[in-house]
Amino acid sequence: MAFRSREQLAACCQVLMGRVGLSSLWTARGPAESAVHALERDGQSFTSEQRMMLLACLSLWQGQGVMRMADFLSRLPRTEASEVAVLIDAAAHGPEAVDQWLAHFGSQRPEPHPAPS
Repeated sequence: MAFRSREQLAACCQVLMGRVGLSSLWTARGPAESAVHALERDGQSFTSEQRMMLLACLSLWQGQGVMRMADFLSRLPRTEASEVAVLIDAAAHGPEAVDQWLAHFGSQRPEPHPAPS
């Protein structure tokens, strides 16, 4: 996958995490410490959609699968799964395509989700 920089990838992950109401768990430098701690507790305080999106972002960030992409895409609601799939496709076509993804999806308001407890 071709992201221009870690910052561009972080911006994409922030957008994706915002879709499930967890944008605060991703920073311009990567996953927030609270995200790592939450996963150490197996993401128990998250909805299944929130947990799957966090795993998707971690897989993108680490450049390898935390779990198989097809497994967590099938567990996300169709809209969020589509956004992740479109981002992966954009990354395969280069940083300019990722810029277009950010311009499109970054400008959309995320749906409200329950906050983790």
